[in-house]
Amino acid sequence: MSRKSKIIITLGPATDSEEMIGKLIDQGTNVFRVNMSHAKHEWATEVTQRVRRQSAARNAHIAVLFDLTGPSIRTGDLEKPYHLLEGDIVEFRKVGINATVPLSTTVNYDGLMGDVTVGNTLVVDNGAMLMRIDVVEADRILCFVKTPGSMGSRRHINLPGVRLNLPALTEKDRKDLATRRRMRSRLYRRFIRARRRPRP
Repeated sequence: MSRKSKIIITLGPATDSEEMIGKLIDQGTNVFRVNMSHAKHEWATEVTQRVRRQSAARNAHIAVLFDLTGPSIRTGDLEKPYHLLEGDIVEFRKVGINATVPLSTTVNYDGLMGDVTVGNTLVVDNGAMLMRIDVVEADRILCFVKTPGSMGSRRHINLPGVRLNLPALTEKDRKDLATRRRMRSRLYRRFIRARRRPRP
């Protein structure tokens, strides 16, 4: 019986040896993912070549997928994590601006305050915590905590449904793309903002 779903394996210390790549292909892997958030170009090139060799040895068509990091909004550094409860008020402010509430942190994107409006949802740590934006000022926003959790340093911030004015590609992404072109691998980006097809 034919299988319509595809098996994607992320390459890393446990899976990137030539022997293991061959075994994974034998077990049905269709795509090997290279996470460019952490990968060095030399390593990405080498593991792609390993996949190519093992695929050719089996006369198989196995894809290598480069997963670009893309721009990200992150919280600042905290001395210790905030243990947030429902109803707490958290402040996200520009770097260099003084805090006005006890639960306060900076963000690495100065354009945040201009992109959001009152009532928008702010998601911290890839969905671990949901907040509602209640106050928007020129240099800070105040958010109402809807789901409790622990917020540490340099946590990801997402804003579902909000059009951000961040660049689509970072300088690191462009360098990663150059490596991807040389290896003729597939391209994958998460959180595409528009329906336009991204350029390879």
